[in-house]
Amino acid sequence: MRSPPHFGILLSLCLILLSPTTVNAEIREFKGFLEPFSFFVHYSTGYLLTPGSVDLSHLAFSTPFQDGSRTANFTTIDIALFHEPTSCGPNCDWSTLGVGNVNNGGIQWCCTAEAVKYGHCTTAGRLIYNTTLFTGEARTLDIQQGNPAVNDDLHVSDPTMAMTSASGKYVLIMANCNDLGREVMVDGSYAFKSRHGYLPADLFGEWHYFVIVLGAYIVLAAWYAYAMKQHYPESYISIQKWILTTIVLGLVEALIRTLDYIVWNAFGRRFGFLLYCGIAAGVSKHTMARCLLVMVSLGWGVTRHEIVAYVMRRIQILGALYLTIAAAADVVAIITLIKEQSSFQSTAQELEWFGAEAILALLLIGINILYLIWILAAMTKTMTLLANSHQNRKLVRYRQLRTLLLTFSAYAIAWFILMRSEVLYKFLEPTQAWIAAVLMELDYLGMITGVAILWRPNEHARDYAYDMQLPVGEEDGNELELTEDVVVPSAAEESTEDYQHFVEVPASAPLPAAEDGPLPVEDGVAT
Repeated sequence: MRSPPHFGILLSLCLILLSPTTVNAEIREFKGFLEPFSFFVHYSTGYLLTPGSVDLSHLAFSTPFQDGSRTANFTTIDIALFHEPTSCGPNCDWSTLGVGNVNNGGIQWCCTAEAVKYGHCTTAGRLIYNTTLFTGEARTLDIQQGNPAVNDDLHVSDPTMAMTSASGKYVLIMANCNDLGREVMVDGSYAFKSRHGYLPADLFGEWHYFVIVLGAYIVLAAWYAYAMKQHYPESYISIQKWILTTIVLGLVEALIRTLDYIVWNAFGRRFGFLLYCGIAAGVSKHTMARCLLVMVSLGWGVTRHEIVAYVMRRIQILGALYLTIAAAADVVAIITLIKEQSSFQSTAQELEWFGAEAILALLLIGINILYLIWILAAMTKTMTLLANSHQNRKLVRYRQLRTLLLTFSAYAIAWFILMRSEVLYKFLEPTQAWIAAVLMELDYLGMITGVAILWRPNEHARDYAYDMQLPVGEEDGNELELTEDVVVPSAAEESTEDYQHFVEVPASAPLPAAEDGPLPVEDGVAT
């Protein structure tokens, strides 16, 4: 009897990350320089459920050294916070929101002497605002020549930038626009905080969703474990352990994600232990679900006692490959997010890692296609064997499994199209975008629940899995009729009426007529 793998990668990740590390979230560190350049600005984005605010009180500004090449008597740091509506599009032109000015086909962020000359702005060395369009909050920090002294710190007066307008995505900009001004070092942290806490507004609905999913997994796991206990060991079959393990992995993932969001909302930071253990539990669940579907499609628990060794090795190899690539894709996505939030981005920078994310996504699509081909091929072969051997009651179960698989596969394809459309067209509000992201988890929950119901523990599970159905009262003993009275044991409670027309004979027992010997089962592997 084979037991479910212990998922050493999951355990290793959790143990390695037991140290009290934190990941920047809505309380974000910023340690760097605001260079005195007029052709770009620094920015950071976050999501707020209003009324909310951005707190700059823990940011310290200093001039670490004097530069003789800088001749201006002053440097002014401009800080702006404004709402970016969904209608502005995925590549929003901030000049339409009152920040910057379109000039010669590009955006001019800062006012220069030449821009003043042509009437584009009024004060050189400052961020350009269109007061008619700009509806956000603005702050300034003036640094005069010789003030502060080297290594002295300055702080923004009135550092809490409160927003009471629309909820959604907000942009925080810092600019050092005077080309002849002083380089300013920024050190400390700033925080996006919504009315409910630090959790971003675009994840607030997802938090509630995972609470509901956690409850669903708790109910499913409790029911399945209780049913196994009730019929153990008389009617126990080993595939039930795999099904329960998959359910428990889903429960663990939902629990960790819920705890992660609770901590994030309360403290504004994410703990590395929860973050990466959540990733490990998620990819482990996804891997186990795929391996489980392959094994039940091969007939385990219905036409065979065990999966032969060389087929099991192939299942494990493909599972390990999927686990590795899926974990890498999730980690790269987290690293990209951390890099975006660890400091201000510059309008002159290009985001990294997107190439790696695209490659990993394509690899995952390829592996998922391979899984689907293997599952359908194995299921078709198993159904053919059942039909040829007149195992009609077992064939009913596989028809139900095929319908379940095709339904949720179509759902997954629709989800993929929805996600691509959302990326391209942004038709969902930022506070609704989580819906598209988590819909796939319903696919896993539905598929796992369906398999658990079809292979649920009951008093006839072992007899049903390991015995053959033979007709009684027929002289030829070769034909079985599938009638409406035939009930799949795992789909409804067993009764003696289900066995009126059949007797259960062990597969190794002598069979009448031309059906001597056990049910022929091939170790089908997709080629």
